[in-house]
Amino acid sequence: GDLNRATGDWACIPGGGSNAAAGQFAFAAGRQAKANHSGAYVWSDNNPFDFVSLANNSFSARCLGGARFVTAISAGGAPTQGVTLAAGGGSWASICDSAVKENIRDVDGAEILRQLAALRIAEWNYIAQDDSVRHLGPMAQDFRRAFGLGEDDRHITQVDADGVALAAIQELIRRIESLEGELARLRARNGD
Repeated sequence: GDLNRATGDWACIPGGGSNAAAGQFAFAAGRQAKANHSGAYVWSDNNPFDFVSLANNSFSARCLGGARFVTAISAGGAPTQGVTLAAGGGSWASICDSAVKENIRDVDGAEILRQLAALRIAEWNYIAQDDSVRHLGPMAQDFRRAFGLGEDDRHITQVDADGVALAAIQELIRRIESLEGELARLRARNGD
């Protein structure tokens, strides 16, 4: 590359231009990536502005064209699983194409709603974060026990949490529509 400076002990710059790896074990690549903290990994796209690490042992990537992580491919090498972050986007999207799914079966919305109603939802903080940083949700073990979804009982994937919520919402809509129909019949009978 050109105009790169790896000044931290055991720091690395594999190429690019105007990058700096000042932290120990830091890594900077692309254009104007600045890995100023120990253990920082900074990858920067082609925009002519500094992109700076914010903390020790952090991963930072500036990619205005979007980002993706591919976790499975077809026999021909086409991505079949993974996540993308669209250019300008603010949340990850999972590959959810029907062409990459099998063993599809409908769910019982009433049963999902019953299980969801019994699921403990709590407010908590991660041990690794300050206790002032609060979160809301179920425990992975309880979620797995209730719905049997996901890879293990230590994680809840977003697609599963969304699926449970959507199934429960559909069941609530069916119940509301049924109640509205019954209410209309009662009003008509009262009117008579």
